Amino acid sequence: MKIEELKETNCLGVVVDAPLLFESGLDKECDLTLCIVANEQKRIERIVLRDGISCEAARLRINAQLSNEELINRCTFSIENNSTESDLKNKV
Repeated sequence: MKIEELKETNCLGVVVDAPLLFESGLDKECDLTLCIVANEQKRIERIVLRDGISCEAARLRINAQLSNEELINRCTFSIENNSTESDLKNKV
């Protein structure tokens, strides 16, 4: 279902996981936005582990995205995620 269709139901909310939320313009459909940010070194480590790419390739990918500062400024809420999954769950 599309967000507009869900708004017409008794749906309490919709979560949109969109890495390019602002670039796509989908943020205009959201009542609030949340970003999860981490420092560059932690992001590189996670990307290399997850995608099996080099540190340089991960750094290039990060540099092509909005900065943490830009995301934090654009979002309604932000959470820093430089620690463990358990710590992130507690923050959420």
